[in-house]
Amino acid sequence: MSEEKKNLEKQSTAQADPSLEESQKTTELEEAQLEEIVQQEEIDQVEEPQANEMEANESKEIMAGVTQKNFDRLTNKNQQFIVTLDRQLHNEMHFEVRRKVFEEIVETLLAGQEHSQTAKHIYGTPTELAQVIRDQELTHKMEAEQAPSSDLLIGIDGALFLGSLFTFVSGLSMVMATDKANTQTYMGVITMIINYIVAGFAMLMTAKNLPNPDAEKGKKGYLRYFLVSILTMVSWFLIVSFSVVILPRSINPVLPGVIYMMIGGVTFALRFYLRRRYNIKGGVF
Repeated sequence: MSEEKKNLEKQSTAQADPSLEESQKTTELEEAQLEEIVQQEEIDQVEEPQANEMEANESKEIMAGVTQKNFDRLTNKNQQFIVTLDRQLHNEMHFEVRRKVFEEIVETLLAGQEHSQTAKHIYGTPTELAQVIRDQELTHKMEAEQAPSSDLLIGIDGALFLGSLFTFVSGLSMVMATDKANTQTYMGVITMIINYIVAGFAMLMTAKNLPNPDAEKGKKGYLRYFLVSILTMVSWFLIVSFSVVILPRSINPVLPGVIYMMIGGVTFALRFYLRRRYNIKGGVF
């Protein structure tokens, strides 16, 4: 009786106030929508890590330059070709070098598959392609070894070579001088530093204008090399000489000749160490 009574009361209330019934329906609809959103968020929270994991697996490299995704896109024969090629080059080439090579090969194979071309049609056998890659890598290494070093290294090399010789000879002339009291024409500390700096610049300019014996007639550059060499060497000698005369002894003190000889010897030896350490190429000497 009580349930029927409540239902009758609800019906009578709804009939008495239609807006109340509409409000109840709206509330029920909002609750259903909210529940649906919560369920969808729970599903997304479960699916998102799975999607991220799948994406990470696809982008993971199974060998140098070959992702799982791209490997799966290859045909069985092309997959076997890549595996065999990697086996032949794995212990012969650096990882980063193989990565660049294999990225290019995989892109070419995927493009070839669209036209029914296999790896053998494009590259031949894995052994043949491996030999081509070795030859190209050897050529790149030889070109890199023959390429001139940076201007900074060439300048330092020239400074230590020419500057060391001048410093040593200056010290030797001081030791062998009969009038050791006259130090007006001797090289001071600041002059010695200027000597190394300007010598490096002079040697760099000379090195950048070396003649090319293999060039066409009239373009070998011997005249330019001769003029640049004379100009830079004369400029270096004049700058060093003027600094001896202009700079006062208070800021440009003269050291004993033996010290200059020692400095010249040490810096000359340093030149050969740096030349070997950084494999400096492209200098005059």
